[in-house]
Amino acid sequence: MRELVSVKAERIPIGIVGAGRTRDGLGPFLATFFEEEGFRVAAVSGRSLDRATVNAETLGPKLGHEVTAFASPAALCAAHVAALVIASPVQFHLEALQAATEAGLPTFCEKPLLHENHAKRGAEVIETFARKRLPLLENCQWPNVLPAFFHLHGPMENADHVKIEMGLGPPRNGREMVQNTVSHLLSVIQAITPLGSTAVVTEVRLADPFYEKEDNLLQFRLSTSKKIVEAALHLKICTVPPRPAWLAINGRRIDRRVGQGYSITFFSNDREATIEDPTRKLVKHFARLVRSRDSMLIDHERDRISQRLRWYRQILNQLE
Repeated sequence: MRELVSVKAERIPIGIVGAGRTRDGLGPFLATFFEEEGFRVAAVSGRSLDRATVNAETLGPKLGHEVTAFASPAALCAAHVAALVIASPVQFHLEALQAATEAGLPTFCEKPLLHENHAKRGAEVIETFARKRLPLLENCQWPNVLPAFFHLHGPMENADHVKIEMGLGPPRNGREMVQNTVSHLLSVIQAITPLGSTAVVTEVRLADPFYEKEDNLLQFRLSTSKKIVEAALHLKICTVPPRPAWLAINGRRIDRRVGQGYSITFFSNDREATIEDPTRKLVKHFARLVRSRDSMLIDHERDRISQRLRWYRQILNQLE
């Protein structure tokens, strides 16, 4: 096995937890993005060895090399990979994150970082990554959309009261509509109007608390003594991609259009802006973190992930 995952100096061997497309997983897309950035997907794990084997046999021919299957994240992390990608459903993230810290692996994790049932342990996990100087990045790619917004609407004015809204199309109904999408909105809030450690979530409300309809609206307020953010997440079930998505800041809105070859364009009225895939840009950022091990950047990402997780818990706790 050691020979399988060892690579030339210019290629960084990585493992992927959850490399299939079950439940609309991003594993195959992430595998391609990482290979383009100088990584080599050496191994995968899944819910079982059989499932991981299927994923490895499907992924290998697409990437042009052998991919080895493992039965668990722990076994995968012990296989001499140099970084980990977690693309499994959120209920399995904690196990994979713990395996990554034990093996000392930089980790790129699909959002949300942890399921709400595991979120209390999040601070400990994040601090373990930071203490070991291990890069940790959560796949919250929407801040990479902001250049399109500024291109179409101009720069943001500096204001103490901001309204930020997003519209997304989750594939399934139920509480996971909120669990699996709210991190995107939180990451945009962080990018638009940075709030200090004193910021708290209040006035959380859900238009349909029983999740009986195909559309829903989550609203909440984030505030400090000096700034207020009114946030709204508009959710409408969409089972077939590409799913609708939009962003609005103080009433100025951009809508996403996905074209051939998964080209991504945002438009507003009669103007449009084409951007690089936001997730691909995040993978590039992770590659820089892995290669540089820049302490300031590692700490910066830790602070943002910690803040998002804290807000995530406050929102979901207030929805109970």
